[in-house]
Amino acid sequence: MRAKARKKARPRRPQAPRDLRLERDLGALLHAASAGLATLGDRALKPLHVTSAQWKVLVVLARLGDLRGSRLVSVLKHDQAATSRLVMRMEAAGLVRRREDSADARAGVISLTRKGRAAYQRCDARLRAVMGGLERTLGQTEQRMLRMLLERFTDAIEAALGARAARLEAFTGSVRGKSRSPSFTAR
Repeated sequence: MRAKARKKARPRRPQAPRDLRLERDLGALLHAASAGLATLGDRALKPLHVTSAQWKVLVVLARLGDLRGSRLVSVLKHDQAATSRLVMRMEAAGLVRRREDSADARAGVISLTRKGRAAYQRCDARLRAVMGGLERTLGQTEQRMLRMLLERFTDAIEAALGARAARLEAFTGSVRGKSRSPSFTAR
């Protein structure tokens, strides 16, 4: 009789202690969710030739109206140089226009063009479909609870950072418990 070939036992990977497993770490879970959401948003927006960073500008201007550049920087929580470059690219694409502020010639006011409003509406519809699919994985109660917990967590982070201005509900689209539109974070 032939000797049966013995299977080599694969060495077992040592398990990380429970408290070191990143997949269970709240910060890692939030980061993974944010990064995944940004990727889904980018994929949804790509056929429309809009980036997630541009989407944020479209959302802010569609909801708040014309804004001074400094106010847009504040709302987006980006630095001034990055926002300026972004607005220049969007202006070249015909999505926004910049004009001098009639009250202060040193300041510029940024507004949506017709093309920008149309892009906002197309992107909004597409992203609502993506978010709707994701939200359906949770029941209504779970959605409300998640929204409430994330708002509380975000408020605590902003307080810890010493943020002066509260998160703008017009930007995120949330009215405690209701979401008007999805917002995808730029990576």
